[in-house]
Amino acid sequence: MTVSDDAVAQLKQAAEHWDAVPMVARLRLVRRFRCLLRRRWRILPDLYPQRPAVETWTAELLPLLAACRFLERNAGKVLSARKAGMWGRPLWLPGVTSRVERRPFGAVLILAPGNYPLMLPGIQLLQALVAGNVVALKPAPGGEAAARLLVDLLAQAGFPPSVCMVLP
Repeated sequence: MTVSDDAVAQLKQAAEHWDAVPMVARLRLVRRFRCLLRRRWRILPDLYPQRPAVETWTAELLPLLAACRFLERNAGKVLSARKAGMWGRPLWLPGVTSRVERRPFGAVLILAPGNYPLMLPGIQLLQALVAGNVVALKPAPGGEAAARLLVDLLAQAGFPPSVCMVLP
């Protein structure tokens, strides 16, 4: 199955608008997402009836919450431009200065795995959004419920609906 040209155009258009949102505003939305996810901890085992509930909480919920906290605390520093010192340039270019600037790609694709269908795509999704990208998320078979939960929580947190598209 291919993604339509219309869907790609929608993602590209959303990427232009999302990139203009300040980092502080994006991180505020991540904080809201984290709080909403934390409040819904009891429903997560229902997504994986074949797993023990404690495994779902420790393998899916806790790492995703920790990743949210990491982004809230460190994304500004990690994504900020910095000067690359002497170790950031070749030795045969003395006197040349360089800077490392991280810029969003625009639209990115996340292929969610089947073994951790909430935690792994959730972390990648939030990292991409904080960096200024929009996301097309393709869940693994059986991971559709987790993908819907992620997108619902993003919308409830205040992320624009156009920043994440779930592919069939």
